[in-house]
Amino acid sequence: MFQTLTAHWHKDAMAWKGGTIGKYVATIMWNIISRLIGFIVRSTVITLWIIMQAIFIPLAFIIFILFITWPFLVIIGISTGLSLLVVV
Repeated sequence: MFQTLTAHWHKDAMAWKGGTIGKYVATIMWNIISRLIGFIVRSTVITLWIIMQAIFIPLAFIIFILFITWPFLVIIGISTGLSLLVVV
């Protein structure tokens, strides 16, 4: 998306046709508005993507560590519970 950050929104550009100065101004203004809309939407999507990645990567690391340590925690929990049942 960085490559097309300032591209027209959905390729919605007016063609440069012959005509009056008013038509040229209208064409230029519409093309600027179309590029501005594309810039706003794409920059918002990129920003949200960066925020989601900043949340997802640490969360995925924590879940992975818990996934690896879960069997050991279960064994420790069971042995602790059994040792509390057998009180001499």
